[in-house]
Amino acid sequence: MEPVTLIVGALAAASGLGGLQLWFSDRQWAALWRGHRVHVRHFRGQVVVEIDGQMVLSQHRRFYRKNHSEAWHHAAVGDTDVSLSKLNIGGQGEYTLSMKIGEEQVPLVELTRSWRWPRGLLGLQTAEAGAVDACWERLSPTAVEPLGDARWLAACRLLSLTRQSAAMTDELRETANLLQGALRRAFEARLRLGDDAMDALGPSDAHLLDEARTTVESRITEALEAVKSLHMAVVSIEAQADSAVELRRVQQTLKHLDADNEVERFLKRHPQRVAAQ
Repeated sequence: MEPVTLIVGALAAASGLGGLQLWFSDRQWAALWRGHRVHVRHFRGQVVVEIDGQMVLSQHRRFYRKNHSEAWHHAAVGDTDVSLSKLNIGGQGEYTLSMKIGEEQVPLVELTRSWRWPRGLLGLQTAEAGAVDACWERLSPTAVEPLGDARWLAACRLLSLTRQSAAMTDELRETANLLQGALRRAFEARLRLGDDAMDALGPSDAHLLDEARTTVESRITEALEAVKSLHMAVVSIEAQADSAVELRRVQQTLKHLDADNEVERFLKRHPQRVAAQ
């Protein structure tokens, strides 16, 4: 066989193997962006980006192509772009990806891969099934104790989403922290006023307990509305709209929630009634 034929054959085989690897490679990255689940894949010769399961970018992947971009509309930030850049690592062909949504950098975490048949025959590694869900769980904020009320968990999730906004300032973040602290105290007070020990009090004290519970429930309602107002204010800032009204509502609620703890007030009044009998 002619040397030229051998060389051409070897080059063709190498090109074919490289093409197969480009087509079948399955590298995956995950991220959380403002509470949304981001999934980036190299899949069947494509670069694919999904956000909360919705495909926002799908383009052909070529060996020498380093950048991919697609227009996207998001309710909070409006019309923007989703961009990926290929970053080479060293001189051995290794690389990773950098992602931006608009001008905001989105840190990507690559999923761990392992050798699995039959893809291993092509020199390919594959991420384990369910690895992306596990990664999102690790990236999520630490679990919040339930405190006996689903409204508390919902408020914490909304505050966490609000804190991830690019519009958050140190002052707004401190406001979110104060609001979450006040809300926690209110839900803890609700638990304490619902203890069996409280229910065991005499009938003459029942109206005091009902009064305290009503007051605490009213404060919880106010605090939950303030959480919504803070979120709406941040969304308004992102959209370059007027947020002053919502922020004033949050500050007024925080001042009101600084009043004496209703549980302590009830416990102070109860011994006085017992002594008077």
